[in-house]
Amino acid sequence: MVGQGLITVLLVPFVKEVLGGTALQFGWLVTAQGIGGVLGGVVMARLGMSGATVRVVSGSLGAVGITFIAMVNSASLPASLVLIALVGGPATAYTIAVQTLLQIYSEDAFRGRVFATYGSVTIFALLIGMVSASFLAGVIPLVDTLNAAGAIFLVAAVLGWRIRVPTLIAPAADPESDAAASV
Repeated sequence: MVGQGLITVLLVPFVKEVLGGTALQFGWLVTAQGIGGVLGGVVMARLGMSGATVRVVSGSLGAVGITFIAMVNSASLPASLVLIALVGGPATAYTIAVQTLLQIYSEDAFRGRVFATYGSVTIFALLIGMVSASFLAGVIPLVDTLNAAGAIFLVAAVLGWRIRVPTLIAPAADPESDAAASV
């Protein structure tokens, strides 16, 4: 979310300064990302979630990072439209996988607290990225700062790939299967 905060603040200047675009082209870019996100949701629904959701999270973050870095270095509106649409799919897969993991690995009694904590931490990280972008914009070239945002996604992907959530905590017990097993 720190990387996303950087992107949130710097995407408009990127469209204006690097792509030479206007508000209309910015709208196209955001629409292309939305279309990619919807298609990513459709693909995720077809694939379903399996025990490999941690890998989906990491792979999605890596795909977002690589694709975003390619986009900011393309300096071409048509290429950027295609690449940001490709970012939308893995971004949606990431969101779905994280939500699935939080539901699977939190007990019913604590699920609300888990989601509240997750939401608070992610919003705080987003804020850190947004404030950082405000300071970095005048110091570091725009494309370099956006490359750093993409690199943050890649670092998160590598770190996430190394984490084995199922070895850290067991899934919450399914009361229906426990009741059936005791009968």
